[in-house]
Amino acid sequence: RQVLQGDPPPENLIFYTTLPRLGKGGWSKLDESIKAHPDTRLVVLDTFARVKPNKPQQSQYDEEYGVMGALQRWAQEQGVAVLLIHHTRKLEADYVLDEVAGSTAITGAADTVMVLKRTAHGMTLHVTGRDVETRELAVKFDPALGLWSVLGEAEEVHMSEARREIIELLHQNGPMT
Repeated sequence: RQVLQGDPPPENLIFYTTLPRLGKGGWSKLDESIKAHPDTRLVVLDTFARVKPNKPQQSQYDEEYGVMGALQRWAQEQGVAVLLIHHTRKLEADYVLDEVAGSTAITGAADTVMVLKRTAHGMTLHVTGRDVETRELAVKFDPALGLWSVLGEAEEVHMSEARREIIELLHQNGPMT
């Protein structure tokens, strides 16, 4: 409602608020939905913790890699993109993908990983993957519309004013001592 600003939703927007865990009927529900709506191009699962099996039969890494691999194969077979929402850890890490909760299997098995992160300078969206250029973007949320906007490359947008002045001076005058 917030994003549409009073306009009706598109007819092809299909919305479910529950899905059984993938090991407890979730796969069947996903298949049923795709059969009922063959033009589907995007499936959003929010969150991974709600759909993944809750009693691992193997190590956390093996279990998560298996689920991620199965989701990837299913998406390819169905011709859809799957956006899997997941959480980050509370602790910061040197490498942004290490901040994703769970094992490294989650980020290792995904084709593309996007991590939304609050920094001292503002919000950033780190994007990396097999078929995308790794980027760190400065983003801003508009609460009135419920939308995120890309402001530009995080390094440029979040640059201090002093650094911006120095770079501008060097661009105007060339190398200086």
